[in-house]
Amino acid sequence: MTYFSHYVREILSISDKPSLNGMVEKLVEIIQNHRGLIFVVGNGGSSAIGEHFVTDLSRASNVSGEPVKAMFLGSNTSLLTADANDFGYAEVFSRQVRKFGGDGDILVAISSSGNSPNIISAILTSRKLGLVTLALTGFDGGEASKISDVSIHVATENGEYEHVEDVHAMICHFVAMRLRERI
Repeated sequence: MTYFSHYVREILSISDKPSLNGMVEKLVEIIQNHRGLIFVVGNGGSSAIGEHFVTDLSRASNVSGEPVKAMFLGSNTSLLTADANDFGYAEVFSRQVRKFGGDGDILVAISSSGNSPNIISAILTSRKLGLVTLALTGFDGGEASKISDVSIHVATENGEYEHVEDVHAMICHFVAMRLRERI
């Protein structure tokens, strides 16, 4: 039962964070006013959550009629592996942000540790290009939570990936649901 009580505590701690509404507001602003792109990045389990989130964002536009342009930067494996081979894995997402992103776009970075070099690089590149940056982090928040415009941090012990990833997935579902209501 300790697992579930800890899990419920994490969910409840996120539900009243102003940053959760901040994330929704930033995405609504991008979608309705700028018509910008939403880029999502993540590694491992966070990659799966990010891809699922892009699907939910795209489906939100089918429900509302308002186009939501979202792209997961880990989906193009040919580009990802070419950039990793030529420039190193730490640059795979930032190079794509430079290729496709610009002012008026947004980057959603999902990272349990908040310290993955390719996530940090993508956030820093995005900020230089004028993108709004949102981070979903766990453990102690890492560098990503410090350098992003909006950060939603799931505070857990290092290595508690299950709790972090489950709560991140719930956050993404919540945000997609709220976007469907708002757009």
